[in-house]
Amino acid sequence: MALKPYKKRIKGNIYRWVIQLPTDVEVPPVIYILSRNPLVLASVKELDFEFCLNLHKKIEINREIYLRISFKSIFDVTILASLVAGKNLLLVGPPGSGKTSYIRELLGELGIDYVLRTGNPEWTAFDVFGGLDLQGRWRDGFLTVAIRRGLEGGRPVWVVIDELNRANLDLALGEYFTLLDVEHRGEPIDAGGERLRVPYSFRLLGTMNSFDRSLLQRLGFALRRRFAVVDFTRFRNLTYSGNEEREFCRSVRNRELQLCKLSEIDMKKALSIFELAKPPDYATVFGDIYEWYGKNKNSALKVEVACPDETQEVKQISISLDGLLACIVEEMNNVLKSYSKCETCPVEVTPGIVADALRFLVAAKAIHELAASDNAPQGEAAGGQPRVWPPGKLLYLLDFAVATYIVPQLDVLAGYVQVEGHNGQAAQTLEEVAKKLRVWGLRASAELVEKLRQGFNVP
Repeated sequence: MALKPYKKRIKGNIYRWVIQLPTDVEVPPVIYILSRNPLVLASVKELDFEFCLNLHKKIEINREIYLRISFKSIFDVTILASLVAGKNLLLVGPPGSGKTSYIRELLGELGIDYVLRTGNPEWTAFDVFGGLDLQGRWRDGFLTVAIRRGLEGGRPVWVVIDELNRANLDLALGEYFTLLDVEHRGEPIDAGGERLRVPYSFRLLGTMNSFDRSLLQRLGFALRRRFAVVDFTRFRNLTYSGNEEREFCRSVRNRELQLCKLSEIDMKKALSIFELAKPPDYATVFGDIYEWYGKNKNSALKVEVACPDETQEVKQISISLDGLLACIVEEMNNVLKSYSKCETCPVEVTPGIVADALRFLVAAKAIHELAASDNAPQGEAAGGQPRVWPPGKLLYLLDFAVATYIVPQLDVLAGYVQVEGHNGQAAQTLEEVAKKLRVWGLRASAELVEKLRQGFNVP
């Protein structure tokens, strides 16, 4: 689509340049709207035309994000879904595994600018958030600089911290600690006497070396909860055999998912992030996911999966994501209740953690459906991708959700294994939890629980 600027007289000899753009795009603050169409520039500069041309190119790229990401790999879908669901991102893996390069390539695909820093143990809130210098003048920290750039440019600017655990972020984040949680960004914060609103779309991304993490800063649970802490090499290479997919289908068919309820979770509140927005700033990062949820709110928790039955005939079954997750968590908590030899007992999977996993699954469904084309043949999405989910895709996403969001809450039991030994009650409890997860086909989640059983902490 060509962009053709033309003059429009506002009053007397005062003119503004008008540029025709699509009516459904996100528009940065430097452009304001006199009507839905056209969009009017606030000043007459050649730079403004270049800005609009670049903006239009970025918009066209963003429209294809879901399609490109969906076809690259399922791992890319899970990372994007984590960010869309409101989480910051921390990739954990051995040195040289490509964590930082992966993040930079991903942000390039998304058309999102970023500020890159390497974690430093000497960081304070002054370096990260900002504060008064020796002359008593306010100086922005690098995180605040990125936020301001995003607000001024009207497009997200994120922060990437390499070797994040070299810094003590629990202290260095200062005022921003609470605002890592997207849902707490409704009110502005004080930045040198100025009220600064942190965009809903802002994210903090980091990497952590799994080889030396025990020698550096440990992340507090309150901080980790605000991140999707991803075992990079495990999930990037994870695949399932046909037999594992059939076992997963059998487990789903044999459970009465409708009887499992997340009774302690306010579902409307749990999914409220998909409605949180001050356009063009969306908690889901992308406006079309916000719009997708508005249109599909009543069916956001339902997926159609093509599963083989006992005769190996493939049949389409409807699965409730909340019911599926509720059954898994219920089985885990029933086992965990049997352990009572700890100061923090009972150890259990709490509603807030389950809500995090559920938001992730809904975000993944949104990406899946936005990658589909209404013009594709029935039963297919764009490029021939099945509109109905293959069981391996749901199994991967479910395994990722449990391993990344739920299993880390059991990390406290690893300490009791170290005290009691590998034959103690804590180890036996974790062994039973791992068995339950394996029955569901959640291999990666079970392996992480088995790691806890040996007294090791998980990523």
